[in-house]
Amino acid sequence: MSKYIFVFIFVIISLVMIIPRLIRINDIDCKSQKNGCTEEIQRNLSDLEGQKYIVVIKNIDKVLTASNTIDKYYFQYKFPDRITIDIILKEVKYALKPDNSNWNILVSLDGKVIKLTEEGSVKPVLISNKSLNVGDTLDKPTLNYLKIAHLVGLSSKFDKAQIKSDGLYITLENGIIVVFPEGDPEILVGSFNLIDSRLNKVMEEFKMTEVKIIDLRFKNPIIK
Repeated sequence: MSKYIFVFIFVIISLVMIIPRLIRINDIDCKSQKNGCTEEIQRNLSDLEGQKYIVVIKNIDKVLTASNTIDKYYFQYKFPDRITIDIILKEVKYALKPDNSNWNILVSLDGKVIKLTEEGSVKPVLISNKSLNVGDTLDKPTLNYLKIAHLVGLSSKFDKAQIKSDGLYITLENGIIVVFPEGDPEILVGSFNLIDSRLNKVMEEFKMTEVKIIDLRFKNPIIK
């Protein structure tokens, strides 16, 4: 009895090892949360069609891990010759616009540059002489400034945000310039929101209109 069990196990293991080397994949179906995959990814995957399963699997990993636009991916073999791939694309969270370029640098939540484009749905933060390529990772100070601008935009409308050598300058719609140091975005924006709320109340009660700058770079913020 034990002999037959051993033979059965041996046959199963042999099939598991041999079959992937024999099957050819003729259809690779890729989709994402935005329906299809990007043109570049789809083109690279199409080049794998017609090859053996074991070769396709290895190269799918290479193609997808090499892409700077993918956050996660999952794939599944479907009998007889098909593989389906579900990918989660990185979302554009922030945007930078160097003053020496016409391109917007689109950035993911984790600070990866995922696209360079002349247009974009995210309001860009201006920066001087910044050269970045797709796949680059932003330095921590720049990423923190982008997070600050994003958080400010959730509660206050602003006309312009610009990263300078001594801080992030955000010009609100009412003309007030808010200057942020590099630091924890949530703490800094929380401080600004508190000051802004109190300032609006005081300005309304006393009809103050001369406030021009809120400078948060100091232990005691300067309002002038």
